[in-house]
Amino acid sequence: TGPKSIEWAAGLFEGEGCLTYIKSEDKWQMKMKMTDEDVIWDFYIAMNYKGQMYGLRKAPSDPANYKPYAVWQTGRRDLIFELCAQLFPYMGNRRRAKIQEFFNWYMEKQK
Repeated sequence: TGPKSIEWAAGLFEGEGCLTYIKSEDKWQMKMKMTDEDVIWDFYIAMNYKGQMYGLRKAPSDPANYKPYAVWQTGRRDLIFELCAQLFPYMGNRRRAKIQEFFNWYMEKQK
């Protein structure tokens, strides 16, 4: 279906991705988990192959009827900053607020 744009990637992340602060480790993680491996690969490519991509898998605890899923993720703070800066202009209010929370944390860590 051809290369995807950053706007497309932002829309996918808006709906399927998560940006999470892990308080116990004082770190952030960006992650997306989907059963549509082709779509998550397109996201990985649209983000210039940044982050880590894991192909289809199933957790041992998943019920038999659960589909295998692919995962894209990164916990590298500089990469999260770079990717969030690219995605920010295309995000809705709730995601922008979460990204701003990350930016504030990131800038505090730079001091």
